Formats: sequence, structure tokens, C-alpha cells
Amino acid sequence: MPPQNRPPVIVAKLDLSDEHQRTMHDTIRRSHSGRWPLWRALAMRQVGPYIFEAACCPPRSRRTSRRASFCLLRWEPAACALKWYEMPSRRAALAALKAAVEAVAPTLLHAA
Repeated sequence: MPPQNRPPVIVAKLDLSDEHQRTMHDTIRRSHSGRWPLWRALAMRQVGPYIFEAACCPPRSRRTSRRASFCLLRWEPAACALKWYEMPSRRAALAALKAAVEAVAPTLLHAA
């Protein structure tokens, strides 16, 4: 995992001259960085207009007994939207990411 004080490398191509995509870029960067990041990226893939991410939601404090949770995120830069799907484990989040990418990619090919 990357150091907590450094944001992860964003692996998506966004047009920063577009207001929605610039806002999405800043939101992704801010939510993954700082002392208490909201998410820690496990993997991220861009498929057409969507950015899919398997992420870990770290505990907010060392004193809490709550364990990290996992989720699949679907970022939509054009609409400046986010969908969040809870996952039971790291393995499930990574599998859901793979399945989401495989499900969306063929539909984009047929639409072109």
C-alpha cells in the first residue's frame, strides 16, 4: 500500500479543462489522501466514461475495534456522480471490480 501521506497515482484519463471531470479528479484525490483518507485504493480501472475502483475504508481511529471495510466504487466523471457498493471482503471487492469491467467493456464496444 502507498504511504498514507501521499495520494495514489490516478490511473484514469480525465479532461481537466472540463469542469465536471476536474471536479471528479479533485474529489478522487482528496478522498484518497491526507491523514484520514476516506478510501484507500486497491485497484482502479477506467472503462469508457466510468472509473471503477475496489477500495478499502480504513477505521477512523486506532482506538476503535472496527475493522476496515471494503467497497466497489463507480465514478462517473461526466455526471460528477459516485455509486458505492459494500463488499464483504478485499477479495470480493477485487472480484467485483473485475466483473464490472468485464460487464461494461462489451456494451461500450457494441455502442460504438
